[in-house]
Amino acid sequence: MGVQLAFIVAAGSLVYAVFFAPKREAANPPAGANASRRGEVPIPATPISLQGAALRGSDTAKIVILEYSDVQCPYCGKFARETFGQLDAKYINTGQVKFAFRHLPLGNHKDAQKAAEALECARDKGRFWDLHDRLFLNQERIGLSELPSHAEAVGLAPADFAACIGGSKATHVSADAESAKLLGIRVTPTFMLGTMQPDGLVRIKRAFAGAVPLANFEKAIIELGGTNLVGSN
Repeated sequence: MGVQLAFIVAAGSLVYAVFFAPKREAANPPAGANASRRGEVPIPATPISLQGAALRGSDTAKIVILEYSDVQCPYCGKFARETFGQLDAKYINTGQVKFAFRHLPLGNHKDAQKAAEALECARDKGRFWDLHDRLFLNQERIGLSELPSHAEAVGLAPADFAACIGGSKATHVSADAESAKLLGIRVTPTFMLGTMQPDGLVRIKRAFAGAVPLANFEKAIIELGGTNLVGSN
């Protein structure tokens, strides 16, 4: 009788556990499991063009890093403030890497579109990277009413900027966003790394998304034939 009772109790517990017990998520899911799926970036089958992108670095650099960015994106800001300067000092300014920037303003960031247009206005006057740095340092203040003061701070004439920000750069920003769509890029920041071909196109060989640390770029740069300049900051 005791054995039968124990069997009945055990069977009842099993039925409860399978059909009635509340489902719980794992307390510690695999680190980065979802992030890795979101961060997957397809590698283009054919070389891509940098035409129209904002460029930084030597024309003779053999390695290219292309970023798709949103000025209001917090992860883009983290990269711009914490990693971009290190890349610039160690690889871009030393002639190893050419850096290319394209716009991908996301629909849920209300200030991103006009901030991207402002950068293109600044590019016309040779101030793209100055305004780039300033906007990413002040991401909480990049509304349309605040952009003119940022533009003036980097040397843009107020009247010229006011005329430009009216919408003349919207087509350029949209073209960048469309190129991202064609490449299967949906998140910011996204980085594509590759080598410059003789015809001026770039053969992409590595790609990743998110505010990844300098070490990720260094590993990819070395794999692409670059040199880790020990002692550089």
